[in-house]
Amino acid sequence: MQRKLLTFASIPIIIYVVVMTAHLLGLMGNKEMFGFRYQFDYAQIRLPNGEIVEGKISAWARENKTDSIRVTFKDGHEYLTNTSNMILYNRGKHD
Repeated sequence: MQRKLLTFASIPIIIYVVVMTAHLLGLMGNKEMFGFRYQFDYAQIRLPNGEIVEGKISAWARENKTDSIRVTFKDGHEYLTNTSNMILYNRGKHD
């Protein structure tokens, strides 16, 4: 009987560990950890010819150990650029 109780009691702990691991690895949509917000709705990119591309984004990802960011806009266009050529932001409620 005690063995069944231990098994049932460990299920919430296992679920908690799996969810927290997925969250810390960035596998869940909201990338807010330790008070830093990493979820953005808009991007502005400066292209090599000086043109500025701006719009609502559907996804973005920063490449590990580089200064590169990949952004996919809602219209399907995808850009890979350096962090110095890009701004990620959220508009306020008053915009």
